[in-house]
Amino acid sequence: MTRRRRPVAVRFEAKVDRSGDCHLWTGAKRVQRDGLPYGHLKGEDRRMILAHRLAWELAFGPIPPGLQVDHVCRVRLCVNPAHLRLATQKQNAENLGVQRNSPTGYRGVRLTRYGRFQATVGHNRRTYCGGTYDTAEEAAKAAAGLRAELFTHSAESDGRVQV
Repeated sequence: MTRRRRPVAVRFEAKVDRSGDCHLWTGAKRVQRDGLPYGHLKGEDRRMILAHRLAWELAFGPIPPGLQVDHVCRVRLCVNPAHLRLATQKQNAENLGVQRNSPTGYRGVRLTRYGRFQATVGHNRRTYCGGTYDTAEEAAKAAAGLRAELFTHSAESDGRVQV
């Protein structure tokens, strides 16, 4: 006798913590190349599927070819459909948070060799300079403003490291 599997939607719901604004995935996780995890589970066809992609498909239907599911909230384990959107690879990259190894703790802010802080933004293979400032906070505001001008899909907060 073969054991019957529960439908993927039922298995998905059993692994979601809805206690906060972000609905956090509590099931299996796979660590990506950058060292951060994404939730995953086996789909109906027994292939692995990322939990946030399944959340999108359960809420809105199939993901069109060439598009990705972007976390607007920047929380990789969030599967709240209200925090997800479709985006191209470029648009998804525009919504990146600060690098975990950033010495300043802000996205787009680097420390110059003269002890000042420079705001820089990369867009379409070019680097745009937003000026040099005395504090990292001032440079972060300038970088956020520059991203708002250049990017179409940046969900700016204050640009601070999100732990």
